[in-house]
Amino acid sequence: MALVLSEDAQLVRDQALDFFREKSPILALRKLRDSADPTGFSRELWREMADLGWTGFLVSEDAGGSGFGMVGLGQVLEAAGRTLAASPLISTALIGASALDIAGTPAQKSAYLTSLLSGDTITALASEEGSHHNPAAVAATARPSADGWVLDGRKTFVLDGHVATLLIVSARTAAGITLFLVPAATQGVTITRRLMADSRNATLNLASSEGVQMHGGIGMTDEHEIGFFLKRSRVAEITFGSTGFHRDRYAALNGY
Repeated sequence: MALVLSEDAQLVRDQALDFFREKSPILALRKLRDSADPTGFSRELWREMADLGWTGFLVSEDAGGSGFGMVGLGQVLEAAGRTLAASPLISTALIGASALDIAGTPAQKSAYLTSLLSGDTITALASEEGSHHNPAAVAATARPSADGWVLDGRKTFVLDGHVATLLIVSARTAAGITLFLVPAATQGVTITRRLMADSRNATLNLASSEGVQMHGGIGMTDEHEIGFFLKRSRVAEITFGSTGFHRDRYAALNGY
């Protein structure tokens, strides 16, 4: 069944396509990589995205967002993907905003949502511990202390972790896997940046692979833009799981 966008969603789509086409073409990604930019994205451009309200699409109106929902944010993310725009949209507007809005306590929402919506707070989900996507394989632990909790463990492939001000960390407690909000400046937290093959921090697979087949080996180089899409698809698999992983997960959730 085809997805028919509402008038508002279509306006968001058109706005996002124009925004990324004009302000964040693939050339911008090349410049960030070639200049070894320490942030990995334009903070000025990120502020503009926040001003457009995109950071609040998954945040309820009561909490200061618009509550536009996944369809609206999906249009923005798709448009960003067309130019491989470097931004914290996934780590913050998608993961961080939804986690806080759905599971955050009133005190946590009060402390972080306003600054997230304005673009000041950047979040990063720290769940992976191995070389393949497996959020259930958590060895990190958390134990209660007089001041709160003590977390102990190591995480890998934390998207935008090197610029995040707030980490969402998974750890095992007596209740099972639990998510904790950890300010990145907390004593004992050590963050090491890892430059990924796609020039970002920390499904395109079929399209990018076929594109390389069409162009031959040169498709693996920088001469053709398809090479950037191939690298992004490979990193996305490591970060969020392959199509096979998500098909299996969907089947399991539906009892197959």
